[in-house]
Amino acid sequence: MTSDLTYQALKWNKGEYKWMSLGWVAAVFAGAAQPAQALLFAYLVTALLLPTTTDVSSRADFLSAWWILIAGVEFCAFFGQHATFGFASEKMVCFFGTNIH
Repeated sequence: MTSDLTYQALKWNKGEYKWMSLGWVAAVFAGAAQPAQALLFAYLVTALLLPTTTDVSSRADFLSAWWILIAGVEFCAFFGQHATFGFASEKMVCFFGTNIH
């Protein structure tokens, strides 16, 4: 059943394999950002246990820079995912629209 649906979806998007592949890669990056943010949050919480405020501030600054980096990657991944899947979906809808008439 699932393989039939996958085959049908790929058949409908015959000309958009490159866009769908790029969208799938972007979706993997967008999904990988969630565990990365969880790890950074855990590291930031453990930074509160450091003995001096200078150490806490230094560790928080370092991890905050990583958080901003991951946010940028996640933004690009979500944009790429939505743009590529949207383009492929638009092509599929236009394809069906021309066959109906």
